[in-house]
Amino acid sequence: MNRASFNLLFRKYVEEYLTPSPTERRFVSEVYASVQAVIGEAHSLQIGSYPRFTAITPLHDLDVLFVLGPWDPDLHDPFEALETLERRLQSEYKNPTKYDVLIGRQTHSVTLRFIDGESEIFGVDVVPAYMSGKNEFDGDTYVVPEIANLSSSQRIQLRKVVQAGEHEMEWIPSDPRGYITVAQRLNDQNDDFRKAVKFVKGWRCHQKEQDDDFALKSFHLEQAMTSWVQANPESEIFDMVFNFFCRLPDFMRYPQFPDRADSTRNIDDYV
Repeated sequence: MNRASFNLLFRKYVEEYLTPSPTERRFVSEVYASVQAVIGEAHSLQIGSYPRFTAITPLHDLDVLFVLGPWDPDLHDPFEALETLERRLQSEYKNPTKYDVLIGRQTHSVTLRFIDGESEIFGVDVVPAYMSGKNEFDGDTYVVPEIANLSSSQRIQLRKVVQAGEHEMEWIPSDPRGYITVAQRLNDQNDDFRKAVKFVKGWRCHQKEQDDDFALKSFHLEQAMTSWVQANPESEIFDMVFNFFCRLPDFMRYPQFPDRADSTRNIDDYV
């Protein structure tokens, strides 16, 4: 089998088994629009892999920044704003889905859980953010609670220790718009980029299903792929995937991908 055949098979696999369906995308769009109808389009920003076009099926959740205004370190407690938001969602939110929705305020966020019987079908986390500057693309950067950079399981654990008074939630710099812009530009330049990212995310998901302690994070793998494709913009999906797995052991040796919003931190500091 030649390289061209491998490329076709990789692309077909991603399209058929990893790419969210039109029904899933329509569901997310409707849910996001329903949240925006309450908090306002100017105060909301969809973040994470979905707006970067690197999310894989099945879609389980969506993160939305609730932009409260300019950052003031002396006025950084969003408690009242989130309390008001919870009340507004409880009274004004119009559920566009066939599922029941449960709305509740958590530590530093408001969640919407779409329920079918006893099963959660989808979740939205509305997280407060304050504008703190501009990135090189002239997009807003933010400060957000540290919870915004954690997985669902890590968020649950952090909320427990914060509620128990064992930890004070930190505010950290974040540049979701920058990551979205970089991904969109790579997608426009080379459509295989997002397909290759989805492929390695699918591999990670399978590893996580086999071993819940599998440590590599999805965003870490995406940024590793981003870095290589930026340096090799003419590559095809076979090259991207092949080189990713050749370099995989190196990703676990030491942190090497700086956080866009804070050059003193790496997004892979956990390795």
